[in-house]
Amino acid sequence: MILKRWFSYLKKLGVTEPHTTFFLRHVALALALLAALLTPVELVFAKHYAQPTMLIPFALVLLSVVGILGVVFNPSRQTLRLFRWVMGLLFIGSAIGVFFHLRGNLAVARDIDPTLSGLKLLWEVLTGAAPALAPGLLAQVGLLGLAYTYQHPGLNERKHALPPTPEFSTTRGETSKTQHVMGDNPSRIS
Repeated sequence: MILKRWFSYLKKLGVTEPHTTFFLRHVALALALLAALLTPVELVFAKHYAQPTMLIPFALVLLSVVGILGVVFNPSRQTLRLFRWVMGLLFIGSAIGVFFHLRGNLAVARDIDPTLSGLKLLWEVLTGAAPALAPGLLAQVGLLGLAYTYQHPGLNERKHALPPTPEFSTTRGETSKTQHVMGDNPSRIS
Protein backbone atom coordinates (compact mmCIF):
# COMPACT_ATOMS: atom_id res chain seq x y z
CA MET A 1 0.00 0.00 0.00
CA ILE A 2 2.77 2.43 0.94
CA LEU A 3 4.82 1.51 -2.14
CA LYS A 4 1.78 1.98 -4.36
CA ARG A 5 1.30 5.51 -3.01
CA TRP A 6 5.00 6.21 -3.38
CA PHE A 7 5.00 5.10 -7.01
CA SER A 8 1.90 7.14 -7.83
CA TYR A 9 3.62 10.15 -6.26
CA LEU A 10 6.71 9.54 -8.39
CA LYS A 11 4.55 9.25 -11.50
CA LYS A 12 3.06 12.68 -10.71
CA LEU A 13 6.60 14.05 -10.48
CA GLY A 14 7.32 12.80 -13.99
CA VAL A 15 9.47 9.75 -13.24
CA THR A 16 8.85 7.47 -16.20
CA GLU A 17 10.95 4.54 -15.08
CA PRO A 18 9.11 1.24 -14.48
CA HIS A 19 8.34 0.56 -10.82
CA THR A 20 10.54 -2.49 -10.43
CA THR A 21 13.58 -0.88 -12.01
CA PHE A 22 13.18 2.25 -9.91
CA PHE A 23 12.73 0.21 -6.74
CA LEU A 24 15.74 -2.07 -7.36
CA ARG A 25 17.91 0.88 -8.35
CA HIS A 26 17.18 2.62 -5.06
CA VAL A 27 17.55 -0.55 -2.98
CA ALA A 28 21.07 -0.91 -4.43
CA LEU A 29 21.85 2.69 -3.52
CA ALA A 30 20.43 2.27 0.00
CA LEU A 31 22.56 -0.84 0.54
CA ALA A 32 25.63 1.02 -0.72
CA LEU A 33 24.93 3.86 1.70
CA LEU A 34 24.38 1.47 4.60
CA ALA A 35 27.64 -0.37 3.90
CA ALA A 36 29.50 2.92 3.48
CA LEU A 37 28.18 4.23 6.80
CA LEU A 38 28.99 1.03 8.71
CA THR A 39 32.48 0.53 7.26
CA PRO A 40 34.13 3.30 9.36
CA VAL A 41 32.62 1.77 12.50
CA GLU A 42 34.25 -1.55 11.67
CA LEU A 43 37.53 0.20 10.85
CA VAL A 44 37.54 1.99 14.21
CA PHE A 45 36.79 -1.26 16.06
CA ALA A 46 39.75 -2.84 14.24
CA LYS A 47 41.94 0.17 15.16
CA HIS A 48 42.59 0.77 11.47
CA TYR A 49 44.19 4.19 12.01
CA ALA A 50 47.69 3.47 13.35
CA GLN A 51 49.53 4.45 10.14
CA PRO A 52 48.77 7.06 7.48
CA THR A 53 48.08 4.40 4.82
CA MET A 54 45.44 2.93 7.13
CA LEU A 55 43.40 6.12 6.71
CA ILE A 56 42.83 5.52 2.98
CA PRO A 57 39.61 3.53 3.55
CA PHE A 58 38.19 6.37 5.67
CA ALA A 59 38.79 8.82 2.83
CA LEU A 60 37.27 6.46 0.28
CA VAL A 61 34.20 5.88 2.45
CA LEU A 62 33.75 9.63 2.93
CA LEU A 63 34.04 10.13 -0.81
CA SER A 64 31.47 7.40 -1.47
CA VAL A 65 28.98 8.85 1.05
CA VAL A 66 29.33 12.30 -0.54
CA GLY A 67 28.83 10.71 -3.96
CA ILE A 68 25.75 8.77 -2.85
CA LEU A 69 24.19 11.87 -1.31
CA GLY A 70 25.06 13.78 -4.47
CA VAL A 71 23.10 11.42 -6.71
CA VAL A 72 20.21 11.30 -4.25
CA PHE A 73 19.76 15.07 -4.16
CA ASN A 74 20.95 15.90 -7.69
CA PRO A 75 20.70 12.95 -10.11
CA SER A 76 21.92 15.00 -13.06
CA ARG A 77 23.97 13.54 -15.89
CA GLN A 78 27.19 15.14 -14.62
CA THR A 79 26.62 13.94 -11.06
CA LEU A 80 25.91 10.39 -12.21
CA ARG A 81 29.04 10.30 -14.36
CA LEU A 82 31.17 11.63 -11.49
CA PHE A 83 29.53 9.07 -9.21
CA ARG A 84 30.61 6.30 -11.57
CA TRP A 85 34.22 7.49 -11.30
CA VAL A 86 33.97 7.54 -7.51
CA MET A 87 32.63 3.99 -7.50
CA GLY A 88 35.50 2.94 -9.79
CA LEU A 89 37.91 4.56 -7.35
CA LEU A 90 36.45 2.34 -4.63
CA PHE A 91 37.40 -0.72 -6.71
CA ILE A 92 40.95 0.55 -7.02
CA GLY A 93 41.09 1.34 -3.30
CA SER A 94 39.77 -2.12 -2.53
CA ALA A 95 42.48 -3.76 -4.63
CA ILE A 96 45.15 -1.64 -2.92
CA GLY A 97 43.75 -2.65 0.47
CA VAL A 98 43.83 -6.35 -0.39
CA PHE A 99 47.44 -5.91 -1.57
CA PHE A 100 48.50 -4.18 1.68
CA HIS A 101 46.76 -6.80 3.83
CA LEU A 102 48.34 -9.69 1.94
CA ARG A 103 51.77 -8.04 1.96
CA GLY A 104 51.55 -7.43 5.71
CA ASN A 105 50.48 -10.99 6.42
CA LEU A 106 53.28 -12.30 4.20
CA ALA A 107 55.88 -10.27 6.10
CA VAL A 108 54.59 -11.53 9.47
CA ALA A 109 54.46 -15.15 8.27
CA ARG A 110 58.03 -14.97 6.96
CA ASP A 111 59.25 -13.36 10.22
CA ILE A 112 57.66 -16.09 12.31
CA ASP A 113 58.81 -19.01 10.14
CA PRO A 114 61.20 -18.24 7.26
CA THR A 115 60.99 -21.86 6.06
CA LEU A 116 57.30 -21.60 5.12
CA SER A 117 56.53 -22.09 1.45
CA GLY A 118 53.80 -23.29 -0.88
CA LEU A 119 50.32 -23.93 0.46
CA LYS A 120 51.37 -23.48 4.10
CA LEU A 121 52.66 -20.00 3.34
CA LEU A 122 49.54 -19.20 1.34
CA TRP A 123 47.35 -20.34 4.24
CA GLU A 124 49.26 -18.15 6.70
CA VAL A 125 49.00 -15.16 4.38
CA LEU A 126 45.25 -15.60 3.89
CA THR A 127 44.49 -16.25 7.57
CA GLY A 128 46.89 -13.72 9.09
CA ALA A 129 46.12 -10.86 11.46
CA ALA A 130 45.09 -8.49 8.67
CA PRO A 131 41.90 -9.90 7.11
CA ALA A 132 42.90 -10.47 3.50
CA LEU A 133 39.51 -9.91 1.90
CA ALA A 134 38.09 -7.26 4.26
CA PRO A 135 38.91 -4.42 1.83
CA GLY A 136 36.53 -6.16 -0.57
CA LEU A 137 33.71 -4.37 1.23
CA LEU A 138 34.72 -1.20 -0.61
CA ALA A 139 34.41 -3.09 -3.89
CA GLN A 140 30.89 -4.15 -2.88
CA VAL A 141 29.92 -0.54 -2.22
CA GLY A 142 31.36 0.36 -5.62
CA LEU A 143 29.47 -2.45 -7.33
CA LEU A 144 26.17 -1.40 -5.73
CA GLY A 145 26.81 2.19 -6.76
CA LEU A 146 27.52 1.14 -10.33
CA ALA A 147 24.37 -0.99 -10.31
CA TYR A 148 22.44 2.15 -9.36
CA THR A 149 23.78 3.99 -12.40
CA TYR A 150 23.24 1.13 -14.87
CA GLN A 151 20.87 2.45 -17.57
CA HIS A 152 19.87 5.29 -15.24
CA PRO A 153 17.38 7.60 -16.97
CA GLY A 154 19.41 10.61 -15.83
CA LEU A 155 22.26 9.52 -18.10
CA ASN A 156 20.08 9.96 -21.18
CA GLU A 157 19.98 13.22 -23.12
CA ARG A 158 16.46 13.96 -21.98
CA LYS A 159 15.58 13.87 -18.30
CA HIS A 160 13.86 10.62 -17.28
CA ALA A 161 13.81 9.34 -20.87
CA LEU A 162 13.09 5.65 -21.13
CA PRO A 163 11.28 3.68 -23.81
CA PRO A 164 7.57 3.60 -23.02
CA THR A 165 6.18 0.57 -21.25
CA PRO A 166 2.54 -0.53 -21.18
CA GLU A 167 1.95 0.95 -17.73
CA PHE A 168 3.52 4.31 -18.63
CA SER A 169 2.77 4.82 -22.34
CA THR A 170 -0.02 7.32 -22.75
CA THR A 171 -2.06 8.81 -25.54
CA ARG A 172 -3.74 12.02 -24.45
CA GLY A 173 -3.52 10.91 -20.83
CA GLU A 174 -4.84 7.35 -21.34
CA THR A 175 -3.02 4.09 -21.90
CA SER A 176 -3.71 2.59 -25.29
CA LYS A 177 -2.97 -1.14 -25.39
CA THR A 178 -3.79 -1.28 -29.10
CA GLN A 179 -1.28 1.43 -29.82
CA HIS A 180 1.34 -0.29 -27.67
CA VAL A 181 0.87 -3.68 -29.35
CA MET A 182 0.42 -2.51 -32.95
CA GLY A 183 2.47 0.66 -32.90
CA ASP A 184 1.24 4.02 -34.13
CA ASN A 185 -0.62 2.56 -37.12
CA PRO A 186 -3.45 0.25 -35.92
CA SER A 187 -4.26 -0.76 -39.52
CA ARG A 188 -0.84 -2.41 -39.84
CA ILE A 189 -1.02 -6.11 -39.05
CA SER A 190 2.23 -8.03 -38.74
